[in-house]
Amino acid sequence: CAIFYRRAERGNKFRCRTNSNACAPGKALTCKRCRYNHLVNLLTQSGSKLKSQAENQPSPVDKSIESPSCSTAFSPPTRLTSEKPLLERLKMHYKAMCTVRLNSEIYSQPDPPHPLKINLEDTPLYPATFKSINLGVRILMSASLDFGRNVFPEFAELPEKERWTLVVNFFYRFRIFEACYRSAKVFPDDAEKYLLNYCSYVTSQMFETFLNDAPRGNLPGVK
Repeated sequence: CAIFYRRAERGNKFRCRTNSNACAPGKALTCKRCRYNHLVNLLTQSGSKLKSQAENQPSPVDKSIESPSCSTAFSPPTRLTSEKPLLERLKMHYKAMCTVRLNSEIYSQPDPPHPLKINLEDTPLYPATFKSINLGVRILMSASLDFGRNVFPEFAELPEKERWTLVVNFFYRFRIFEACYRSAKVFPDDAEKYLLNYCSYVTSQMFETFLNDAPRGNLPGVK
């Protein structure tokens, strides 16, 4: 049947033996015209049935998009903690790191606001002091260790010395980059203000008060 159909498709023209184009199908069918018509009808019906079945079945592409465990090609899942794409993990754990820094810095203030007033979208800001900067650096270093472990599972397997070296290098580069970006975003019309911590800023006019809570060593010499 397949050979006969391909030959007919290539241009062989057949005429019905009875000139009716309605010869009965079956083993006794010898009319090539009606035999060809019968094959065309079978193929048409089969194609319509397959199309109907496909339309009624859920799309495998849609299912994979809706699945929470789907990942993109640039970040193949190698273990449970890294099933999400790299960019998504970076965004998620950076936000978590910011939340840790925000809460830690806010509650180190003498009079922190109500918990309902503390959020990343409307961060309370305070004038920076020596003590607040020192504390903010420690908080960021600790949060960076968690950030590294959560985003890159291999980071946790490194020797302690290598982990610390990576975090220190990350700290100096990341802190300047983030501070410049957030300062421009939070203070778009005030170039004098600069965010030294997540929720504390400094200006050139704050030098005297900045050192008020510093250790009382050679403070006049520092000034």
